[in-house]
Amino acid sequence: MVVREDRIRRADGSAGIFGVIDKPDYALIVPVDGDRLHLVEQFRYTLGLRRWEFPQGTAPNRVDTDPLELARRELREETRLRAAALIPLGMLDTAPGCHRNVVMYTWPPG
Repeated sequence: MVVREDRIRRADGSAGIFGVIDKPDYALIVPVDGDRLHLVEQFRYTLGLRRWEFPQGTAPNRVDTDPLELARRELREETRLRAAALIPLGMLDTAPGCHRNVVMYTWPPG
């Protein structure tokens, strides 16, 4: 992760600073088993709380990792589940106001 402040010129001509967080792209998996969804509970430092969420993760040292392989790995790592198939749902900019990373959503059919 890289945090930086860029000097910018606004549309009105005034100078400013814009904070940017560069993080690796990641996969988020929506595990479905029949009519059940699988979530994982994780402590999130920024919130100071434990939260339920879909399995997700990144491969910062493997930038060229195939997104579907990354999704399979994260699903196994966080839930011990293995998907028979993965359906890519698309890409989403998670917080484009400050983050420069993309999430790939996948849906393993039940």
